[in-house]
Amino acid sequence: ATSPNTIIWSSTASVIPNTMYNLSGWLSAWTLSNPAVLHFLINDESVGTYTVDSSEWGLFTAYWNPGPSDVANIKIVNFNNAAGGTDFAIDDMSLAVVTTPTPTPAPEPSSMILGLMSRGGIFGSRRRKKAC
Repeated sequence: ATSPNTIIWSSTASVIPNTMYNLSGWLSAWTLSNPAVLHFLINDESVGTYTVDSSEWGLFTAYWNPGPSDVANIKIVNFNNAAGGTDFAIDDMSLAVVTTPTPTPAPEPSSMILGLMSRGGIFGSRRRKKAC
């Protein structure tokens, strides 16, 4: 795009307020003479910039929280305004809720010792033979 701040891609998605999201996508240059400099925005808030300077696929990823909003207006702007050579490809753009695994609670040390004692573990008792 030869005009500054031209939106080259946009999409709108419903989101859950006050929830962490991950915006990600794969990017690759088709030509390397004038690398595209892509600026990613959600609800007009900058979430990152990515220079597409390789013909290998590269992953862009950014975290975003919508606050009280329930919509995400996603835009990509190419900051490189050269007339040619800024060709690139985008694949697998996604906006996904960030999930964290629920940790398994560790048993308290005292309950571990009791468990070992009841099973004859390291604190198990030995039986003595009676003399005949």
